[in-house]
Amino acid sequence: MVGRAATCAIRLTSPSVSGEHAIFLWREDGWHVRDLGSRNGTWIDGARLAPGTRRAIDVGTTVHLGSGDGDARLTLVDDGRPALRAVCEATGEIAIGEDLLQIGDESDPGWTIYDDGGTWIAETDGSPIEIHDQHVLVHGGQRWVVEIAPRAPGDPIESTDSVVPAACPLELYAFRFDVSRDEESVRLGLYRRDAPGPVDLDAPPDLELPDRTAHYLLVTLARKRLTDREAGVPQAEEGWVYIDELTQMLAFTKPRINLEIFRLRKLLTANRVAGAGRIVERRAGSGQLRIGVADVRVIDGRSATTR
Repeated sequence: MVGRAATCAIRLTSPSVSGEHAIFLWREDGWHVRDLGSRNGTWIDGARLAPGTRRAIDVGTTVHLGSGDGDARLTLVDDGRPALRAVCEATGEIAIGEDLLQIGDESDPGWTIYDDGGTWIAETDGSPIEIHDQHVLVHGGQRWVVEIAPRAPGDPIESTDSVVPAACPLELYAFRFDVSRDEESVRLGLYRRDAPGPVDLDAPPDLELPDRTAHYLLVTLARKRLTDREAGVPQAEEGWVYIDELTQMLAFTKPRINLEIFRLRKLLTANRVAGAGRIVERRAGSGQLRIGVADVRVIDGRSATTR
């Protein structure tokens, strides 16, 4: 919202601009501007918008507020979709992400926010909750307000529509882990499934991710899932491990495990894998987790075996 009022995201001082003058909003086909019944009008290319109507704008479009040629004007310079944000009420600090957002830092991840197939999830210390636009999360004694498009149901001001990211969903990938003999290196290749049937995991991967310490956590969970599968455990039950057991297996603390999970999600999101928040699934109320991909292979360098 743009205008002179304190409620506006962009505040202008021109007396020709109304308190709540206009709103810029995102639709699936791009950005639009809508006049909110302003006194002196909203103008695009010399034409005044009728009150309550909206018009699409492109990069380079200048919108004049208050008059067709006045100095109160805004120009669209970036037509990307709205970012996921969280704003600290006390300090005004802003955390920004696309499909994944972190409130905190690498030493203390705090809250991790991600899109779980159309539902937004906030997770801290292994406890996920469903959230919505304007949800308040507390971290370090401070209140953070989460801003998510689209607006929460019932918002009187039309805002944004959800947009399907131009990325391949996690569920369409198979994972291959190549583990060195000394277990010091884990290479991770992702294979995109473009048709029904098995994926050729002996071919070059569609996406090869750089070696990271977090890969060892993931390959440990993959091994557990494969072991259960070989034992005939039903797919819905295979691979689950208690986090206390996992800390002993990896010699990691619980905060370290949560940090590595965040790094995995961040790496996959950066490589345009949609739904990266589901790479590690958590079973609510049980303290259990597992790798969120069923189609996995581990090439084990210790014994030169394939599972």
